[in-house]
Amino acid sequence: PLGPSAGAPRGPPLISHHLPLHRAVAHFLYAGIIRGLDPFALLPGLDPAAAAAALEHPLRLQLLPMQLRLRGWSGSGRNPWAADQFYRGRLHREGGWARDMLLIQVCACVLGPEAFVRRLRARL
Repeated sequence: PLGPSAGAPRGPPLISHHLPLHRAVAHFLYAGIIRGLDPFALLPGLDPAAAAAALEHPLRLQLLPMQLRLRGWSGSGRNPWAADQFYRGRLHREGGWARDMLLIQVCACVLGPEAFVRRLRARL
């Protein structure tokens, strides 16, 4: 399972701005779209369960600024302000943020509007 087990201690969510698997999938989608391919044909096995799993990490990255403003990371011993500013900065925007948004959009289409909004509201 992707989430913590029921008996595991709860801590701050794990977030990485490095190149995890979702970034490779997002780049694959982007490269296919540039060549005129249908994104759903590129990922034929993307069912709602797989889309929900692929959506999780980019969605956490998009919600990180709100969590920082609300001081959701205070007291955790970590403060990812600099990493978040780099992620959203001009240098990394096309390679990271834009591709993460593309992956979120494709996963949202697979999940459907109700399931996507439900998942988004659960994070807020």
